[in-house]
Amino acid sequence: MDGMESPSPRLRPEDASDAAEFVELMRVAKERSGLTYRELEARAAAHGDVLAKSTLANALARDALPRADLVAAFVRACEGEERVPAWLAARDRLALPARLVTGTPGPAGSPGTAGAPGTAGAPAAPRTAGAPGGDPHPGGAAGPSPEDPAARRTPRLPPLPRLWRRVPRAWRLPLAAVAVVTGLLLAALGAQELTDPGTTATAGAARGTASTAPPVLPRGPVRIRPVRSPALCLTDGFTRDGRYDSQVAVHRTCAQAVPPVTELVPVGDGTYRLSFRHPKHGVGCLAELTGERLAGLLEPRNDCSSATRFRVLRAASPSPSSPATPSSSAAPQSYVLTVDTHRCLGAADADAGPGTEAVVQTCDGSAAQQYLIGAAKR
Repeated sequence: MDGMESPSPRLRPEDASDAAEFVELMRVAKERSGLTYRELEARAAAHGDVLAKSTLANALARDALPRADLVAAFVRACEGEERVPAWLAARDRLALPARLVTGTPGPAGSPGTAGAPGTAGAPAAPRTAGAPGGDPHPGGAAGPSPEDPAARRTPRLPPLPRLWRRVPRAWRLPLAAVAVVTGLLLAALGAQELTDPGTTATAGAARGTASTAPPVLPRGPVRIRPVRSPALCLTDGFTRDGRYDSQVAVHRTCAQAVPPVTELVPVGDGTYRLSFRHPKHGVGCLAELTGERLAGLLEPRNDCSSATRFRVLRAASPSPSSPATPSSSAAPQSYVLTVDTHRCLGAADADAGPGTEAVVQTCDGSAAQQYLIGAAKR
């Protein structure tokens, strides 16, 4: 009919070929919404999100890939909850280092070296106005122009210390569906184990390595140390082979493990979140990653609502493969941190060394999946 405008086609973030195109689509989404930065901030708050207008304005003024939680809050306010998965999946694809997408090795450098300009290796937008650190590119520029050949040849080194990065899982919807079905089956099969105090709560417990009695854990900052390598503490770091640009949970010498401060935060039903509290970067709660090369890694994310929940069980007896310990009652208590009925937190290597990743793996009852948990020195 005359005088009626046809609705604009839905934006397709999955068509974005790089970070600059992705951010341009975000700018278009804002223009289509007709909302001001202040109105978007208010809408996000109504959904329980934090979307500071200054942070959003800064993100849309650059061509670097925004943080995952910012994208989710923005899309939720602009286009609605149903559009969030598509945008996050597109962002996740662009955030993967180039060497994971192409299968070619990245340039030589530290594990924290970015894979390509304008993607996950680019500096993240500030958490809030006045957040520590400024724009690393004077004048507000996001670095070399995409048309500049040097920009394509030279990887951008991220600033240190890095902000928490929360790259969402690329295949969130199909994996979530599989996880739901699997979880229901496991719940049905394991209900008796979880409810009967005379039985066990994990596969490791079934072999006599864990006790279902609820432990009394220290409040506040803690040190979580692998039994086989008690000089190491659970903290943040980067993968040893550089396959992931964001920070993950690793084991480092306890003297170098703080900051961040590690905490076990009760979240109900006898479960806990593992969180890292950093004086500059805030709180990052560990969330399990998925995907062929990232499965089992734990990433600290500011959105704690999606964090992995752990159940902490007493290890009933020392594993035969663990270091010798006194048989007296003064021997330190070790614990097993379980994710569900058959998976536990453990070191990627049986004998963890500095930098060894902490991963979620099938419970096997070994000492490599047992930890010492104690209050940290304040």
